[in-house]
Amino acid sequence: MYVLLIFALLLATVRSLTTDEKFSILQDEINSLKEHNAKLEQEINELKTSDKKIEKRQSGRIAFSTRLDHTQGHIGVGQKLIFNKVLLNTGDAYSVHTGVFTCVEAGLHLFAYFVGKGTTGQAWVELKKNGVVINGAVADSVSTYHDTQGGNVAILELDAGDLVWVEEFHQSDAQVYGGSGFVTFSGVML
Repeated sequence: MYVLLIFALLLATVRSLTTDEKFSILQDEINSLKEHNAKLEQEINELKTSDKKIEKRQSGRIAFSTRLDHTQGHIGVGQKLIFNKVLLNTGDAYSVHTGVFTCVEAGLHLFAYFVGKGTTGQAWVELKKNGVVINGAVADSVSTYHDTQGGNVAILELDAGDLVWVEEFHQSDAQVYGGSGFVTFSGVML
């Protein structure tokens, strides 16, 4: 409709002009329409790109939240903690059988973990990525009724297939108190 209106106005105007003047006016209008069309195509492409980013972000929803639902003793050095109660596992990246998070989509991930100790002794744990220590946490009780909890957080750049877990590293016969949700491991893709 816009094009027809412009064309009608031009037609009325150009009747009194020479052929060269008419051609020049029409050429200017064609160029103007081409520029307008190019801008519209650019906007369409930007919207398509934006839609693809939104779709990717929605398809890339990865998150898990777990806890140990019982007290676990006799944990040895190098032993992975297996958080057996899964509260959330969007993307199925956490394995309740191994205690390991397997990255399914490259990007930034945030991990948080906590250990609780309800009797004398210590629990020293660390977050590992592909076997490399990222950080650690400790719960150290000095008496029978001295409850402690330790934890840490990390933001990691992961590639698909990277593995992340929590394991004991200092004490050969550690114990953690998981009965009330004091021992947790969670992660989310940012």
